[in-house]
Amino acid sequence: MTSVPIVYTIKGCIGCVNLLERWDEQGIKYEERRADLDQDIMEEARALGDIVPIVLYPDGKVDVNPDGVIGCYIG
Repeated sequence: MTSVPIVYTIKGCIGCVNLLERWDEQGIKYEERRADLDQDIMEEARALGDIVPIVLYPDGKVDVNPDGVIGCYIG
């Protein structure tokens, strides 16, 4: 487990882009994992939810569509 949130995203997901842009502006550190580029990462994401962005916090908490963003279906 990392010490920063892991954010699962896919290319073209405006909800993912908006979340990461907001976090960048706020100086929030994160690790982005692009589920569309790697089948293993896609399976990790699907185990946590079916809509990205999915955030996995260092304490194990999972937040699907954080901050009320409208994401993209990956199920």
